[in-house]
Amino acid sequence: MNLKSIFSVVALSALMVGCSSDDLTNEPIPTEGPANGETISGYLNVNINLPTVSATGARALDQSNDQFDDGEPSEYAVNCAHLVVFDTDNEATATITSVKAFDDLKPWNTDASTTDNITSSAKSVIKIDAPQTSANLGVLVVLNDENASTHFPVGTTFKGLFDAARILGDDILENSTGFMMTNAPLYDNGSAKTLVSINPNAIYNTREEALMATPKDVFVERVVAKVNVTTTTDLQNSITIDTKNDTEITKKTYKATIVGWGLDITNKKSYPVRNVSDFATWKGLTNGTRFYSQTTGLNRIFWAIDPNYNGLGTDGTIDNNFNKITSVADATDLDAPAYILENTFDVSHMIRTQTTRAIIRATFAPDGADAKTFYTVGSSNTIYDINGMQTLVKQNAAQILEGKSDPTKYSFAPNTSVSGSAGEHSIQLGDVKYNDTNLNATEIEALNNQIGTIYTYKDGICYYVARIQHFGNKYTPWNPGDATYGNDDADGKYLGRYGVVRNNWYELQVSAIKNLGSPTIPTAPENPDDENQYYLTFKVNIHSWAKRVQNVIL
Repeated sequence: MNLKSIFSVVALSALMVGCSSDDLTNEPIPTEGPANGETISGYLNVNINLPTVSATGARALDQSNDQFDDGEPSEYAVNCAHLVVFDTDNEATATITSVKAFDDLKPWNTDASTTDNITSSAKSVIKIDAPQTSANLGVLVVLNDENASTHFPVGTTFKGLFDAARILGDDILENSTGFMMTNAPLYDNGSAKTLVSINPNAIYNTREEALMATPKDVFVERVVAKVNVTTTTDLQNSITIDTKNDTEITKKTYKATIVGWGLDITNKKSYPVRNVSDFATWKGLTNGTRFYSQTTGLNRIFWAIDPNYNGLGTDGTIDNNFNKITSVADATDLDAPAYILENTFDVSHMIRTQTTRAIIRATFAPDGADAKTFYTVGSSNTIYDINGMQTLVKQNAAQILEGKSDPTKYSFAPNTSVSGSAGEHSIQLGDVKYNDTNLNATEIEALNNQIGTIYTYKDGICYYVARIQHFGNKYTPWNPGDATYGNDDADGKYLGRYGVVRNNWYELQVSAIKNLGSPTIPTAPENPDDENQYYLTFKVNIHSWAKRVQNVIL
């Protein structure tokens, strides 16, 4: 699958905001240069391209789920650029020798063809310090990172970029100066390659010589992923459900209307460069071709390792590793995107407590009416309005409480612990009276045992969960009734089924709401991600960026 740029066209004056660089001069490299192993200065011609997935690229499997979109200008703006130079292109041993800022990127070229999948690109000649060597050097481009020299310090090995000391926090999501971007790993001759190889002969004595040379292409990607929630034009959101008032149960049509959403269980940390160190293992799995493109062009890799990939590490808890939300506000713009860090895991950690999910907030109300507080009881989906709930309590109390069998003598006030807040409730002392006398604790306990848990949907609000899939059913099929990853080929069948990978755009497209949701944000249990019952139908679209559409049924 080819790569496509995500750079913005920016004014040259704006490009270097916050960046520093050595002044470029045209002085030639001395004819008698330093000895081997010492440092020399020279000029390198670089062409920077931002990558995405090609709609015409061919993975071994059908790619109908992959769609492509350049995104918004703010998502591919570039305000700062650095070149990180390694002493070799061998990523097993490569060590950083210098970090230099670009200060003369040419205006961005947006005349991309449909075949090369480049949104925009920019050429520049940069003066670098490099070791005197006959072997190829390795380079890494870093965009929109004013602290590049700190994040990529001289003396750090390429492998060391994935040590704990190099892990970045979620403050990199702040994009006032553009999203941070680094080299995209590519599939090259059977292996993964992140550093771009530079032959020493491509480093020239003068700026003029470098300008005349063919530039070296570097493809970069955002370190963040993008998520948004949409609805289909033919959204099925009308539900016929039993409704109980004070006298009878009738079937009534309700409409679920999505009013907001938020992302839960999002990663707090990320590597500065995508970690594909296990690529050789992935490639050898059953259906391992899902992990990379196999075209004749630029071939992208589709999976990654994050800092908590196979556990939570030494910092211990879910809370230390993931951001969790406690509320979802109404959205003024439902389609507005959110940006998050990469969140991937091995199959043994593909569980709900570690999987990024969208919490979708909806109002649930009779068709044509305003949303109001309502109730359900136990495992029943029957909806009770306040009058129906009062009748239910009175009737059950009259049935089970000795000497108190007249339902007309009971009172269950509308303003009780049950109606005060959303969520699971039981009847409390003082809620129910008989002949204006409160029921005692024993009677309240018996009544709760008879009725069961009462669920309060405050103001008619309910919540649905959509866990974000990466490969999904297209490449990692799982069907209700299948074993939850408990077989000898679990990695081959399911690795990457769920997850969030950088530079991917996950669009959760809700097509149907078929059931009543939860009255509060559901707790994520330590269960496998897949389950046999779904309440939300959705489709994940992943775009250029790579865009994945996930169809969601609620």
